[in-house]
Amino acid sequence: MEIVRVTEKNYAQFSDMLFERANGRPRTEEERRTADRQDRRTQLAQLQYPGCWVYAACEDQRMIGWCTLLFLPKLGRYQGRGSLFVDELWVRPNNRRQGVASALLKKAEQRAQKQGCCDLRLLVAGYNSPAQALYQKCGYRDQAAARYLQKSCVPSPFGTAGDSAPPAQL
Repeated sequence: MEIVRVTEKNYAQFSDMLFERANGRPRTEEERRTADRQDRRTQLAQLQYPGCWVYAACEDQRMIGWCTLLFLPKLGRYQGRGSLFVDELWVRPNNRRQGVASALLKKAEQRAQKQGCCDLRLLVAGYNSPAQALYQKCGYRDQAAARYLQKSCVPSPFGTAGDSAPPAQL
């Protein structure tokens, strides 16, 4: 398995994986041909956003998982250091429990060290016990003193207010 940064060069593969996660099935050739070019331009621009890194796990020339990392600067006493936030981590169901997520988290740690971050942060759904166990195994600790609140700015593509993905997709 290899962890690679998602770029314009390998974006088509990444886009196919995003489609499969959202739709629960691989993209057909026709769907691949008719993919919205504007959407592609928007997502490619987001991949180049300063302080944003997207890494994918590849096996047998196929992307099997990814994580999105965002740098959050901390002002004041942190002297320009910040936190690296794991915004999203997902692995194809058939590739779970094979070390893929751990390898992606290791890449996040390497990026945090390279950036001089003071910590790594992430959020995990309360119902996602397997992910919670993984994060704890990788050294993350529950910071239950905080409460996460969210207000949607747009309708959810999954049809449920406030959820980033239905439980079956996580």
